[in-house]
Amino acid sequence: MSSNVMVWNVRGLGGEGRQNIIRKIIKDNNISVCGLVETHLGEGKVLERAGRINNRWNWVCNSEVCENWVRIVVGWDPRKVCVDILGIEEQVIHCRIKSFLDGENFLCSFVYGHATMNPRRALWRNLIDYSGNARDKPWVAMGDFNAILHLNEKSSVQRGTNYGMEEFKECVAEANIMDIAKTGFHFTWNQKPGSSDGIMEKLDRVMGNEKFLNDFPSGCAKFLPFYTSDHSPAILVFSGGKKFDPKPFKFWNFLASKPEFKPIVKEVWDKSFVGHNMFKVVCKLKELKKPLRKLNRQQGNLNEKVERLRSEVERIQSEIACQPDNEDLRLEEVVYVKAFKEALLDQEYLLKQKSRENWLKVGDQNTKYFHQVVKHKQVRNHVGQIRDLEGNIYEGKAVGDAFV
Repeated sequence: MSSNVMVWNVRGLGGEGRQNIIRKIIKDNNISVCGLVETHLGEGKVLERAGRINNRWNWVCNSEVCENWVRIVVGWDPRKVCVDILGIEEQVIHCRIKSFLDGENFLCSFVYGHATMNPRRALWRNLIDYSGNARDKPWVAMGDFNAILHLNEKSSVQRGTNYGMEEFKECVAEANIMDIAKTGFHFTWNQKPGSSDGIMEKLDRVMGNEKFLNDFPSGCAKFLPFYTSDHSPAILVFSGGKKFDPKPFKFWNFLASKPEFKPIVKEVWDKSFVGHNMFKVVCKLKELKKPLRKLNRQQGNLNEKVERLRSEVERIQSEIACQPDNEDLRLEEVVYVKAFKEALLDQEYLLKQKSRENWLKVGDQNTKYFHQVVKHKQVRNHVGQIRDLEGNIYEGKAVGDAFV
């Protein structure tokens, strides 16, 4: 994406000062889509006030499903993005965002959960149901969920969990979404701004599904200061879109079981290099990278390979059930079952190595779990922003230069 997305619980949209702050945040952070919640305004006024923020933008709200004031209003710059509204509910607006500049698109849900638990359950059900349609599409849900996931997301520590937290956890697990990498404020809600005895909590978040994390690996959530609200604005920042930096060489353990592996290593290790013994070892290891990369590419996509072989085994065994005396089918079954078992084992070793989970029991091939562990590690290890000793802030690809 060539521009960013914001959501903010503004705690009232009527004041001109609040509108000026929103306008400045949009300008300073290259925002092309903006979700504002808790407007404290009715339908007639909310669109008029939103137009004051930027009268060139398109604005929609969920007034038709709200009893009193409008809970959510969404605006976008039609010169930069195309936004299709896919669903409007009291606690969420679902849409599709597509950039005109690079053509990239994803699903986005702007959320404002009820402050009390019972009506908030309708939001959890809606997100779970919507996740089924979004499974094969990049999807992000962002906004004020009015619930925490972990005890460390509340400044005043209390023992045990509560039902609201547990139900939110169940929703996140069933919807198969997770927090994307984030910078800025940890606590996003201040109960008593300007007071020392107020509780602070992380009620606002930006969460994506696995497809979103794959398609937008550089996506990062930035939580700004509260300004005049009691909530922190959340910005979904795109730095580099789908472009990947060159990956360093990584040796996958499952390659050692391939018959080609030892001959490749022997051929390189038999080569002569001049210099200190340690230097020779380093030269040989570098020389191994190219043939091992080639061997890895020859294995293809392991997940696709497993599914393809699974289909072949199912087909052959179905035919054998109809022709039990067919020797050709029996021989073909042996070949495919052997290849299927090897592919499953390779996939298991690969996921185990990526996730670094050592307690995997023999035969327990819970690949969905390991995919989740890998994604969580990638999100946790991502550094979206860094401040140097002189106070300069670096984001995106500049982070690596700042570290150096």
